[in-house]
Amino acid sequence: MPSDAYIARAAARLVGHRDSVLCVDAEGSRLASGAEDGTARLWDVTTCQSIKAFRVPISSHEASGGGGGGSANVSSVCLSGHHPNTLWTASGGTVHEWDVRGDRLVVQTWEHAYAGLTKSSGDEINQIAVGREHLTLCDDSGAVTILDLPGRRVFKRIASAHSNICSCVAFRGPKHRWELLSGGLDGNLNAWDFSRARCVAQVEASCVVD
Repeated sequence: MPSDAYIARAAARLVGHRDSVLCVDAEGSRLASGAEDGTARLWDVTTCQSIKAFRVPISSHEASGGGGGGSANVSSVCLSGHHPNTLWTASGGTVHEWDVRGDRLVVQTWEHAYAGLTKSSGDEINQIAVGREHLTLCDDSGAVTILDLPGRRVFKRIASAHSNICSCVAFRGPKHRWELLSGGLDGNLNAWDFSRARCVAQVEASCVVD
């Protein structure tokens, strides 16, 4: 091992989920997590205590497919400093918006069918990200979808963002209001002007070396 190698050690252990944790997100002193036990949890990282647990309902697609049970794997969670009272979760093909001040209150549900905009309502959402006014998500079809949060509508959908599964997505930052990044199993990292659904840069990540 190199002499300058950094060995990471756990500073704390958060206990609460009853199955594998699939995703985390942090904002300030809060941490959100989602797991295969069908719950999302909100944590206070200063005390390492769970503040609230939200049981995420099974999506209509999974229910019609005979998935059974009353909750689904939580594949992505998201917090935002622009929306301090809100937690977003993704499970199956559905995004849920929660008011964390309430008692397990779902204030908005976004079905991934989006009024027929997707080719299949069975596409699994892999990650969600939230900006000031928009939420973006990526799915197994390789698509990236941007939702207008104040208008409660689909803002843009980039149907062929990737030629394989789109596994991750993120807004670039406040200085780049209309830009987001996406990565897929096609080996590409794409930068988008999502106001025009236009790819402005592409990197073949499989070709990147140190």
